[in-house]
Amino acid sequence: MSNARPIRGTTLQFLLSDTGGLDGSDLNLATVTAIIADGNFNASKDVLSFALKTKVPSQDIREAILHVTGFAGPLRSQQGLRAFAKAGTESAKPTDAFSAIMGDGGGGQLDEVTQRDPDKDDAELEAKRALRGSELFDKVHGKAAKAVARRLGENSQTALRWIQSEVYGKTFGRPRLGFQTRILLSIAALFPLGMSQPLRDFIEAAKNHGFKSEELWHLHGLLKKMFKEGPHQDAAERAFSDALGAKKSDGFGPGKDPFRWD
Repeated sequence: MSNARPIRGTTLQFLLSDTGGLDGSDLNLATVTAIIADGNFNASKDVLSFALKTKVPSQDIREAILHVTGFAGPLRSQQGLRAFAKAGTESAKPTDAFSAIMGDGGGGQLDEVTQRDPDKDDAELEAKRALRGSELFDKVHGKAAKAVARRLGENSQTALRWIQSEVYGKTFGRPRLGFQTRILLSIAALFPLGMSQPLRDFIEAAKNHGFKSEELWHLHGLLKKMFKEGPHQDAAERAFSDALGAKKSDGFGPGKDPFRWD
């Protein structure tokens, strides 16, 4: 069930007018990733239309949509690509964008059967992806990588290997978007899903990769305004607080600032 608020371009323009020290394009892409992960088709279309109108490159938007796959699943990403097409951009690139994340190389064109041994090639590809996924997992989480891996593999080492290969190898290993951008998009994708611990892991990773606490709290404030109150918001608030500590007060008590939304 979607928790997205109805959100229009004018509202997004207001919310994104203050970047809080973050890159404006990254914040724009974060709204895309969060709304796609939530699964509301109409809200996704509105957010995607705004991103296009503000000249965010369509290839970057497509990557932000595909980034959702490792966190909310391929069906959410596929719906996001449908919303993107509805927003009027897929005609500019008729190849199958979703194929890129599912493993046929990204152009929607499979190799000729006579030129490859499927079993051998697939096994080699999976081995390379698993190795790359493990390396990227360590890069994302740094000193915390062993603790995160221990928690993820507590009940199943197979699950851990799958997460490293699919989420990190396939998602973080993709080109176009920078490493730090993808960490922010991971936070955005997890925000509406109500999973406090994985969200906390990525918030801590962001902090370890140079993001300031106040910048990440700013991201929290932006995403919070996009979704209704509920358990997912409580989980996100807990994750941010646990990872960053209490949010610094701006000096205004509740209801004392007439320009505050929260």
